[in-house]
Amino acid sequence: MARVNKVTGRVVKKKAPRAARRTTGIAAMPVTKGWWACSSYVQYEVESREWGGPVKEYIRQNYSKEQLQAVNKLPDYRTGMHAAWSAACWLINNNHQDIVHPDYIKGIPVRIESLVNDAMELVAKKKEKDTSDTKKNIYVPSIKERMLETCGNMVTEIEEFVEGFVVSNDTTTVKDFNPLSILRKLMAKPGHVRIIRGWYVPERDEMFELLNPPSPAQKKRLSEYDLDQLAQLKEGYAHLSTKVTKSYLDIYQKIINACDIIEKEAKSTRKPRKVKVKSPEDLTKNMKFKISDETYGIASLSPASLVGANIALVFNCKTRKLGLYYASNIDPKGMGRPGSGFGVKGTTLTGFDQERSVQRTLRKPAELLPQIKKTTRSKTEKLFQTIKTTEIKMNGRFNADTIIMAVF
Repeated sequence: MARVNKVTGRVVKKKAPRAARRTTGIAAMPVTKGWWACSSYVQYEVESREWGGPVKEYIRQNYSKEQLQAVNKLPDYRTGMHAAWSAACWLINNNHQDIVHPDYIKGIPVRIESLVNDAMELVAKKKEKDTSDTKKNIYVPSIKERMLETCGNMVTEIEEFVEGFVVSNDTTTVKDFNPLSILRKLMAKPGHVRIIRGWYVPERDEMFELLNPPSPAQKKRLSEYDLDQLAQLKEGYAHLSTKVTKSYLDIYQKIINACDIIEKEAKSTRKPRKVKVKSPEDLTKNMKFKISDETYGIASLSPASLVGANIALVFNCKTRKLGLYYASNIDPKGMGRPGSGFGVKGTTLTGFDQERSVQRTLRKPAELLPQIKKTTRSKTEKLFQTIKTTEIKMNGRFNADTIIMAVF
């Protein structure tokens, strides 16, 4: 009824109240419009807390009472994880399985069987804990369950924005939507964003396919099934304008990009793994050598003394060859250059100068070897030069006949 403003005397008409948004629940699913329309309806028109109902009803119709009771003990997010699974279960429960996507027809028994097995396993574990100490009766969720629950809490603000956009379709709000700041504020880690991204990629792909339909030439190469699915997708989102559809695509793409950025930032700032430094004993534990030789009356030094050394004198008892190794960081004048001396890899000496490191055969080892037992580096090099046999380059390999005479 109109009323009169006492100040101005004008007739003021009372504005009609805005019609409230109807929420008729999952039972109002448009089954006559095909699978994509039904899936989209559950996604955007049904509250997420109702998604688990059809899944539990499916279990009630196809599994035992004990199994249903076990599933009821699971957290709600386990049964109501995705709108499409909820829609498929409702359609099957109500004899509309002919319009369900074939992938879901095949996948639902596997998914439900896995859910029931997990529930029964959790119940069995809980019973075992109940028989033990009362302090151990508290159920501890798995790491995966904790991650899913944490990710669900992280996307609360994002989901509120998406649901608000479904109601208003106000495209001007998309510009200010910043999921990256939301996830950073909640200190999302790479493990979190990998899960969150997986939730929004299918929605992004649907909107992209809706905005980028195949050309007439491409349609000729599609099967009847693909063409039918394409028609159902177009019919399911027929109520959306192109501008609103692009906004949906922008929203989902922003969420996915935010997840990608956080994951890449974590990789770029990750500290490199520290390399464990092995001791000389660990490096040379597999090295072959001869401890001592009674024929020549000589004994070997420990192979660990080779690590980091600059000069090594070795003798092969079988071939009577005396070899002199020089590290690659030692110049001909004996002055050191930057380097780490010898190294060991398996049974092979590394880091030696392949040009200067040579060996010579001893004609009378019994006479020369006693002189090398206790001598200095310079005298050792002078004695080695007195050997007139042919020089042979060293290869760094040690065997069971090799004795380490001296290390400098």
